[in-house]
Amino acid sequence: NPEYSSPVHSVLHPESLDDAGTMAAALIMADKMRKNSSYYPLIENYSSFVCNKQFRLSDGTYARNRPYAKTLWIDDLYMSVSLLTQLGVTAGDNTYFDEAVKQVILFSDKMFNRDLGLFAHGWGQDAPLRSKFYWGRANGWALMAMIDLLDRLPESYKDRNSVLDLFISHLTGITA
Repeated sequence: NPEYSSPVHSVLHPESLDDAGTMAAALIMADKMRKNSSYYPLIENYSSFVCNKQFRLSDGTYARNRPYAKTLWIDDLYMSVSLLTQLGVTAGDNTYFDEAVKQVILFSDKMFNRDLGLFAHGWGQDAPLRSKFYWGRANGWALMAMIDLLDRLPESYKDRNSVLDLFISHLTGITA
């Protein structure tokens, strides 16, 4: 389809967390550093996609329908949480933190092997895609998501300790 052949297409019409999540988070940080409100239309477009249009499982977990239907990839935890935490700080709105914490918990319920203290790379709702691969890079995405969240989450936030406990379990698993 010629409409999708331009790299600008994913800027104007994001279709995945890969297109939108970390791009918007980076633009928010750049906007703060440069005080350049000209980024706002891009930030709004990306944020609107992530918060309102990104495909989700019935329980609210951000998911993909590519390359397989109803799948999770741990990369998407970072792609979503990095933006949600930036929005929480920028807007001063805890609903973004609520969503970020919810995503960490939902992803970990499906992908975190508590015995190993590691995240699997992929997971499928309707298929036996329950990955036994615990890639270093994939676990790095999960760590960075929790670091971003814990770094920006207010100290008094109600579910902070749940995220912190998961983070410590994950670090313990990685170091083992």
